[in-house]
Amino acid sequence: MRWNRTSIKKQLIDFPELQQEYFWVYQAFVAKSGVPGSVQEPKPHWVEEPRGFVPVRAIKHPDMRKDVEAQGLLRFLQALNPALGIELSITSQEILDGSGCSWYLFATGPPEVDQICPRCGNIDRAEAGALVTCSLC
Repeated sequence: MRWNRTSIKKQLIDFPELQQEYFWVYQAFVAKSGVPGSVQEPKPHWVEEPRGFVPVRAIKHPDMRKDVEAQGLLRFLQALNPALGIELSITSQEILDGSGCSWYLFATGPPEVDQICPRCGNIDRAEAGALVTCSLC
């Protein structure tokens, strides 16, 4: 079955309990040049913030125009990257898990990762994307 945004919205309206399985994800449309002198059609790529981590929002309302929190983050990402044509899309937890990407609920913030001090090699835990600060140096 091919996914259709309208049919997913209808399912989410008819069966609100399904909303736990779906998320808003932010996509940027990036054109990649395959052959010198030609440019391919832009392809959707999930927005990463911070790099390597895909923020998703829980669906509060199947109509993206009525989901205030999702729209707020969309406007923020569009302001940071006006040339990318960022927009909202619906995805499922199954697709996110199967993609191999690291994703997180935006409301909870990026996950903690190991950060290695470039001077002494000490390893500290910090939020992904945070500046490296060493507890020893």
